[in-house]
Amino acid sequence: MRLYHILLIACLFCFHTACIEDDNPTVQETTDVLLNFKAVYGEDPLIMESTYTYPGDSEVQFKRFQFYISNINLLTEQDNQNNTEILEVDLIDFSESNVDPVQALEGIDKTVKNVPLGEYTGIRFGIGVPADLNRTTPIDYGSEHPLGNAENYLMPLESYVFSKIEGQADINQDGAFNHSLIYHNSRDQFYKTVQIDKPITIEGDFMNMDVINFNIDLRQLFIRDGLEYLDIINQNIIYEDPAVMQYFVDNLDKAITIE
Repeated sequence: MRLYHILLIACLFCFHTACIEDDNPTVQETTDVLLNFKAVYGEDPLIMESTYTYPGDSEVQFKRFQFYISNINLLTEQDNQNNTEILEVDLIDFSESNVDPVQALEGIDKTVKNVPLGEYTGIRFGIGVPADLNRTTPIDYGSEHPLGNAENYLMPLESYVFSKIEGQADINQDGAFNHSLIYHNSRDQFYKTVQIDKPITIEGDFMNMDVINFNIDLRQLFIRDGLEYLDIINQNIIYEDPAVMQYFVDNLDKAITIE
């Protein structure tokens, strides 16, 4: 009988311990991560209203460059089960930040919180607003939310403007930048998912915040592989042209890199 009591007490102790472990699962350590975005035009920092060469003996200047980035996921080797979303959606707007070389080289910083520590095999993200969020409107958000600005929404198309590139060109080599350049991209079919396979380590060193650096080459969006380029003389104001929108979307894979 004494042995029976001992075994019963042991079983109850093991059951109690298991319950405690179930009620207190292991918490994965996390940290804040800085996402830094820099825009360039070829080898040069992108500075608003600076002059850059363009094929066909033209010169271009830009005054606006912005885009939505969304569904940023850090990937593991088993990413179908274990990818980690660190950002749902944000607006990256270089129009006011890239007004001089110092700010252009500093880039735009976005801090994301509670990123699990670990080794990742790459990163996946969308350029544009994903379909579920694109069914919402700015009135659904506060003014500080990335999707809360009505200037970035087209009511007739029922879509956010995924990206805006605006500027002017000198196409006659006369020094007059009087040829408008306007490229607005929107609608679900032009949402682009980009995946970059490159090791990323999130360490959580409290002395040095982990940083993921994004580089966006505006020249690569216009000029494909240094050979094919957009006809900015005849295709210079684009709001709804599917072919031009798709041209920009197809170039995103090479235009965006990470360090």
